[in-house]
Amino acid sequence: MARATDKRRGARALILFSGESSLRRTVVLRRGFRHCAVLLERQTWWLFLNPLASGLLRARVAATDPEDLSRAYRTLGWTVLEVCRSGSPGRAARPGQRQSCVAFTKRAIGLRAPGVVTPHQLFRHIAP
Repeated sequence: MARATDKRRGARALILFSGESSLRRTVVLRRGFRHCAVLLERQTWWLFLNPLASGLLRARVAATDPEDLSRAYRTLGWTVLEVCRSGSPGRAARPGQRQSCVAFTKRAIGLRAPGVVTPHQLFRHIAP
Protein backbone atom coordinates (compact mmCIF):
# COMPACT_ATOMS: atom_id res chain seq x y z
CA MET A 1 0.00 0.00 0.00
CA ALA A 2 1.33 3.46 -0.82
CA ARG A 3 1.90 5.25 2.46
CA ALA A 4 0.90 8.83 3.03
CA THR A 5 3.79 11.01 4.16
CA ASP A 6 1.58 13.61 5.81
CA LYS A 7 -0.45 12.15 8.67
CA ARG A 8 -2.47 15.31 9.50
CA ARG A 9 -6.10 14.53 10.34
CA GLY A 10 -8.27 14.73 7.27
CA ALA A 11 -5.32 14.64 4.88
CA ARG A 12 -5.53 10.97 3.98
CA ALA A 13 -7.56 9.24 1.31
CA LEU A 14 -7.94 5.65 0.18
CA ILE A 15 -8.25 5.12 -3.55
CA LEU A 16 -10.16 1.96 -4.43
CA PHE A 17 -9.80 0.13 -7.76
CA SER A 18 -12.09 -2.60 -9.06
CA GLY A 19 -12.32 -4.88 -12.06
CA GLU A 20 -16.11 -4.74 -11.89
CA SER A 21 -18.16 -2.27 -13.88
CA SER A 22 -21.70 -2.16 -15.17
CA LEU A 23 -20.63 -0.22 -18.26
CA ARG A 24 -19.95 -2.35 -21.32
CA ARG A 25 -17.40 0.09 -22.71
CA THR A 26 -15.03 -0.58 -19.79
CA VAL A 27 -14.32 -4.09 -21.06
CA VAL A 28 -11.38 -2.64 -23.02
CA LEU A 29 -9.75 -1.43 -19.80
CA ARG A 30 -7.16 -3.46 -17.93
CA ARG A 31 -8.55 -6.28 -15.74
CA GLY A 32 -8.77 -5.25 -12.12
CA PHE A 33 -8.78 -1.57 -13.09
CA ARG A 34 -12.14 -0.83 -14.71
CA HIS A 35 -13.52 1.43 -11.98
CA CYS A 36 -12.30 3.53 -9.08
CA ALA A 37 -13.78 5.17 -6.01
CA VAL A 38 -12.40 7.12 -3.06
CA LEU A 39 -12.63 7.24 0.72
CA LEU A 40 -11.79 10.61 2.28
CA GLU A 41 -10.74 10.75 5.91
CA ARG A 42 -12.70 13.01 8.22
CA GLN A 43 -11.93 13.47 11.91
CA THR A 44 -13.58 10.32 13.27
CA TRP A 45 -15.03 8.71 10.13
CA TRP A 46 -14.46 8.28 6.39
CA LEU A 47 -16.57 9.52 3.48
CA PHE A 48 -17.02 6.87 0.75
CA LEU A 49 -17.61 8.40 -2.69
CA ASN A 50 -18.36 6.07 -5.59
CA PRO A 51 -19.08 7.82 -8.91
CA LEU A 52 -21.43 5.55 -10.84
CA ALA A 53 -23.07 6.07 -14.23
CA SER A 54 -26.40 6.47 -12.42
CA GLY A 55 -25.07 9.06 -9.95
CA LEU A 56 -22.79 9.50 -6.98
CA LEU A 57 -23.04 6.93 -4.20
CA ARG A 58 -22.11 8.50 -0.85
CA ALA A 59 -21.76 6.75 2.48
CA ARG A 60 -20.36 7.56 5.89
CA VAL A 61 -18.02 4.81 7.11
CA ALA A 62 -17.50 4.58 10.87
CA ALA A 63 -13.84 3.61 11.01
CA THR A 64 -10.71 5.39 12.11
CA ASP A 65 -7.89 3.02 11.23
CA PRO A 66 -6.97 3.10 7.52
CA GLU A 67 -5.30 -0.32 7.79
CA ASP A 68 -8.54 -1.96 8.97
CA LEU A 69 -10.52 -0.13 6.29
CA SER A 70 -8.04 -1.14 3.57
CA ARG A 71 -8.19 -4.76 4.69
CA ALA A 72 -12.00 -4.73 4.62
CA TYR A 73 -12.15 -3.35 1.07
CA ARG A 74 -9.45 -5.78 -0.12
CA THR A 75 -11.61 -8.60 1.24
CA LEU A 76 -14.41 -7.26 -0.97
CA GLY A 77 -12.12 -7.48 -4.03
CA TRP A 78 -10.88 -3.87 -4.29
CA THR A 79 -7.24 -2.87 -4.78
CA VAL A 80 -6.45 -0.13 -2.26
CA LEU A 81 -3.88 2.67 -2.21
CA GLU A 82 -3.47 5.12 0.67
CA VAL A 83 -2.54 8.62 -0.45
CA CYS A 84 -2.17 12.05 0.99
CA ARG A 85 -4.64 14.56 -0.42
CA SER A 86 -2.85 17.46 -2.05
CA GLY A 87 -4.49 20.71 -1.07
CA SER A 88 -8.07 21.48 -1.86
CA PRO A 89 -10.28 19.40 -4.14
CA GLY A 90 -10.27 20.34 -7.79
CA ARG A 91 -12.97 22.38 -9.46
CA ALA A 92 -16.33 20.64 -9.60
CA ALA A 93 -17.72 19.50 -12.91
CA ARG A 94 -20.30 21.76 -14.51
CA PRO A 95 -23.92 20.81 -13.85
CA GLY A 96 -25.03 18.17 -16.33
CA GLN A 97 -21.44 17.43 -17.36
CA ARG A 98 -20.61 13.72 -17.25
CA GLN A 99 -17.32 12.80 -15.74
CA SER A 100 -15.45 9.55 -15.39
CA CYS A 101 -14.68 7.83 -12.12
CA VAL A 102 -11.02 8.78 -12.65
CA ALA A 103 -11.80 12.48 -13.19
CA PHE A 104 -13.99 12.46 -10.08
CA THR A 105 -11.34 10.71 -7.97
CA LYS A 106 -8.59 13.06 -9.14
CA ARG A 107 -10.75 16.05 -8.20
CA ALA A 108 -11.56 14.56 -4.79
CA ILE A 109 -7.89 14.17 -3.83
CA GLY A 110 -6.71 17.38 -5.49
CA LEU A 111 -4.60 15.63 -8.14
CA ARG A 112 -3.90 17.52 -11.33
CA ALA A 113 -2.73 14.99 -13.91
CA PRO A 114 -4.40 15.67 -17.29
CA GLY A 115 -2.81 12.65 -18.99
CA VAL A 116 -4.26 10.23 -16.44
CA VAL A 117 -7.63 9.06 -17.81
CA THR A 118 -8.02 5.36 -16.92
CA PRO A 119 -8.11 3.68 -13.51
CA HIS A 120 -4.88 1.78 -14.28
CA GLN A 121 -3.10 5.00 -15.28
CA LEU A 122 -4.27 6.54 -11.99
CA PHE A 123 -2.96 3.52 -10.07
CA ARG A 124 0.42 3.72 -11.83
CA HIS A 125 0.61 7.47 -11.28
CA ILE A 126 -0.01 7.11 -7.53
CA ALA A 127 1.63 3.76 -6.64
CA PRO A 128 5.28 3.86 -5.53
